[in-house]
Amino acid sequence: MSPTLVRQSNALAQKKGRRMKFEHRELFTGPLPHPSILEKYEQTLPGAADRIIKMAENQSSHRQAIEKKVIDANVFNEKLGMVLAFIITAVIVVGSIFLIYSNRQIAGFISLVGVFILHFYNFYSNKKKENNIQTSKEANSKKS
Repeated sequence: MSPTLVRQSNALAQKKGRRMKFEHRELFTGPLPHPSILEKYEQTLPGAADRIIKMAENQSSHRQAIEKKVIDANVFNEKLGMVLAFIITAVIVVGSIFLIYSNRQIAGFISLVGVFILHFYNFYSNKKKENNIQTSKEANSKKS
């Protein structure tokens, strides 16, 4: 509100025997201070604002680099897990087929069915976790 408008409002309020109170609040969040505070830093120490901005840029770049490393590591772990699971499954299936052809049908059948049960359980438990996560996200969004 402009100072002229405030004075006019105060004069009008005094004529009517009322008091007016004006309050101005600002909230500023972020990696950098409010521009008016940044300006005061610059007035106090020339070049300080540039140094503060550079520091925020460096911190942001550092955080993004760390996040990229974490994401890359997670992707690598997921791929490695799938490859190792495939190799183990293939070895068990080949072993099961070998047992069936070498007249050990019960052992071969049990190991073959065991692999499929293991993969079904893994698939089912992962889907259940995904559904729980989705449900909790929906519940949180409804609360907000």
